[in-house]
Amino acid sequence: MFGIAAFLVSKELYVLEHNFFNGVSIAATSAVGMKTIGPHIAAHADKRIELIEKQYKDIHKEAIRQYEEAIILEKHEQWRAEGQLLLLDAKRKSVAIQLEAEYRERVMDAYNKVKQHLDWELEQERVIRALAHKHMVQWVRSEVGHTIVSSAFEKRFIKQCIEELTSIAQTKETFLQGGSESSNYKL
Repeated sequence: MFGIAAFLVSKELYVLEHNFFNGVSIAATSAVGMKTIGPHIAAHADKRIELIEKQYKDIHKEAIRQYEEAIILEKHEQWRAEGQLLLLDAKRKSVAIQLEAEYRERVMDAYNKVKQHLDWELEQERVIRALAHKHMVQWVRSEVGHTIVSSAFEKRFIKQCIEELTSIAQTKETFLQGGSESSNYKL
């Protein structure tokens, strides 16, 4: 390399100006500086670079940690949203059950009112029949008994008829009051 440089300078293919020697001195000073101070500057620069890299890595790790926490929170919120759907479904079912209970309560109330009214009408009909039967028996005793001729046979026959009518009336009154028929006579 020195031979090529000497050839170029001797043939004046490469002209050396007065600034050339300034460049040589700067190059020599730079080479000495690089050999003596370079390792210290390189170590200091490496420390700065490592510090900056560490800061960037810490920022990166912190960002990753925050994103992982955000993912965990989002999964938790998704789980909560699913719970809200289940809760809404349970509320809908609860409302449906309450509506069904209210409907059944109203149907039972209507049934009880109709049954009470029908029981009242049945009792009214029983009372009317009992009164009609009682008045009929009294009329038969008073009117029919006076009109029949008073012979002994007729008196016995009338007495027997009156006893049977009385027995029937008592049986009918018992039946109308909720009892059962105990005689063989049917009206």
